[in-house]
Amino acid sequence: ERRGSRELTAAPPVLYAQTSGTGGQPKVVPLTEAGIARVARAQRLFALSVHRGTAMFRGQIVGIGSPAVEGHLPGGHPVGSASGLVYEGMPSLIRRKYVLDPEVLAIAEHELRYRVIAALAAAEPRVSSIATANPSTLVRLRSVMVEVWPELVATVRTGRLPWADQLDPGTRAVVAERLRPDRDRADALARRRRARARRR
Repeated sequence: ERRGSRELTAAPPVLYAQTSGTGGQPKVVPLTEAGIARVARAQRLFALSVHRGTAMFRGQIVGIGSPAVEGHLPGGHPVGSASGLVYEGMPSLIRRKYVLDPEVLAIAEHELRYRVIAALAAAEPRVSSIATANPSTLVRLRSVMVEVWPELVATVRTGRLPWADQLDPGTRAVVAERLRPDRDRADALARRRRARARRR
């Protein structure tokens, strides 16, 4: 596929999805327009069934995944994530519930990305669900939140992200638009931490 030879399908690929590499070297899998449309349809049907059967969409959604485009092959074809394309292409009714904009999921530095995700998730009091393809993402997110909890509470209180200068201007603007000073929310988070400490 890196040479551009048509071996799996005659349809031209519009994206190469990169695997995680858990079974060895990461691979790139060509995705056609029709293939992406099928994935998107399946995701929308899944979202509809979840909406009808659960309270997942009652509040805001923290959806964590890979960006739609992470780079390009030597031939110019984009490399990224099919789930990222689906995330960006969900109906506007669902996208309005997103806590994380695609720009946040595209932050290249892993530690910084988790800290920004943690800050935005902590700042949103109406989260009803967290969705991710990999359970280890939740374990890592929890570890980061424990590690930088005082900074998260301060971020919620002031509306200012302490790591904002490490973001590119576009992402920094997107994050700033999401964050607003919320003293009540910050106080609630601080009380929760103190209550947890007393139970130990």
